[in-house]
Amino acid sequence: MRGSYWIFKLKENPVEEHLTLGEKDLIKGEEGKGQFWNHKKGKYEEFTQPNYLYLGYLNRNYKEHVHPSQLKLGEFLEGIEVYNFELSKLRERKSISEEARLNKDGSNLSQVIHYLRNKDREAYAEFEDTLKAAVPEVKYLETPPTDRGEANLEIVERDLEKRIDLSEMSDGMLWLLAHIYAFMSPKSPPLVCFEEPESYIHPRVLELLVDVFKSVENQVIVTTHNPFFVDLVDPADLIIFEKKEGKTTCRKIENPEEMKERVIKDIPLGEVWCSGEIGGVP
Repeated sequence: MRGSYWIFKLKENPVEEHLTLGEKDLIKGEEGKGQFWNHKKGKYEEFTQPNYLYLGYLNRNYKEHVHPSQLKLGEFLEGIEVYNFELSKLRERKSISEEARLNKDGSNLSQVIHYLRNKDREAYAEFEDTLKAAVPEVKYLETPPTDRGEANLEIVERDLEKRIDLSEMSDGMLWLLAHIYAFMSPKSPPLVCFEEPESYIHPRVLELLVDVFKSVENQVIVTTHNPFFVDLVDPADLIIFEKKEGKTTCRKIENPEEMKERVIKDIPLGEVWCSGEIGGVP
């Protein structure tokens, strides 16, 4: 999609949305209506859609008529996964199925790990090895089904005879399993977003998790208010959000290489951020 860009403007009311490829407008819409370029017919056509984003609406209802680049953009955006895990949901047991994609709230965690173990042993071995690297006392992770045919998780620890099942696992263990699986699954999304992944995780384990974020092919976006997490990030990768006069803005750090040298020699990046020097504080 070289030479193309998508401009998406949100107002309180109405929504304004433009999609442009090079010099060509593919979508021009606001107030629930607009025009789109009918690639098949070679002309603009009118549309009305007050309730949904125009790109998704047009790609679903005019799939044979919209520009191929428009379809590719839509497919990419639909592949983005924003995870906001809930501990109570992570403990839920689901019926065994062929589902491999982790739900946004993590409610099918045991189900997808069971699927991975039985359908892709190589990927499961990598998943289990990553877990063991983070928590060395883990001997192995099993997925025995319950009597009701539900997926379950059991951890066997070294020097501990009793198995730890899903209902007894620590919050940190479940949190870690969910974040690791998001990348190890066969249907891992191209762009993964996490909200405050440092919650419930020991700082030493968090360092390994950040290494996983850096090593995967997926693009990763993380929100955090934790200075220790910021310490683990390259200054060039840090984006500062600020809200002033009712408007939220985002920007990168100025002179990230100079900041990197300073962080190595002098002061942790998280401390620089908390001091207010680079912004992004109340």
